[in-house]
Amino acid sequence: MQRQSHQTQWIIAHTLATAVLVAACGAIASGAQLGGRKSPGPSHGPAGPSLGPGGPSHGAGPGPGGPAMTQPSHQAQSAAQPAQAQHTRPAPFTPVWYGQHPDVWQHPQPYAGWRTSSIPPAVVINAFFAGTPPANPAMAAVLSSEWLPLGVFTPPLAPGAVSTSFQQIAASKAGEVKGVMYDATTNATQPLTGHVDLASRKVTWSVGTPGVMGFESTLDELIKPAPTVTVVSAAGRQPGQLVLASPPITDPPPRAR
Repeated sequence: MQRQSHQTQWIIAHTLATAVLVAACGAIASGAQLGGRKSPGPSHGPAGPSLGPGGPSHGAGPGPGGPAMTQPSHQAQSAAQPAQAQHTRPAPFTPVWYGQHPDVWQHPQPYAGWRTSSIPPAVVINAFFAGTPPANPAMAAVLSSEWLPLGVFTPPLAPGAVSTSFQQIAASKAGEVKGVMYDATTNATQPLTGHVDLASRKVTWSVGTPGVMGFESTLDELIKPAPTVTVVSAAGRQPGQLVLASPPITDPPPRAR
């Protein structure tokens, strides 16, 4: 149960787009930090770095009347390290990235290049699942495959922000859903599995262990640039939103090992 709870918190913190969920995730994360981390030195209360009366004290150092010594907090150092590591990693779901994650499920075109063509996405989706011959030669390669990449999605971001959470989703003609969820901060991946109800066009998928955290949407929503989704977890059903990510232009050089 603890493993499932930890997995649920991790996914919610990187995928839910509504203000309520973001606030809830922030509270969970803060609680986990305050409850699970102990370090020697000053006691930090919930209202901020309260170091007690008389000013900051750091053990051995200048006595009363001397200059106060300040040190960067352990939390600030820890937060900076994943951010720096993230900038050295290749763009998600590119050949270099797949080379560093050989065990994840892979589609040759995870960013759904067919979505950038002049053919309306709804036409491609309908033809793919209906199994009809391509009306346009440009659709032939897409419709001949057993899997259709729906795209790579992220949570909505503020202007100038960089996403650290990605969901790569694909569907098969038989109605199976597969993909990968990637956290660029921790470099962790989890499998996506689910299905498409071809009659209702409803799409459902789980992240990691089925039943812990899931998403619901429709084919008609997932071909939009910013589809709405329903997030299903032990906390209940909550509305959310995803945003279609643009494919990276180039990969940075791989890190030396």
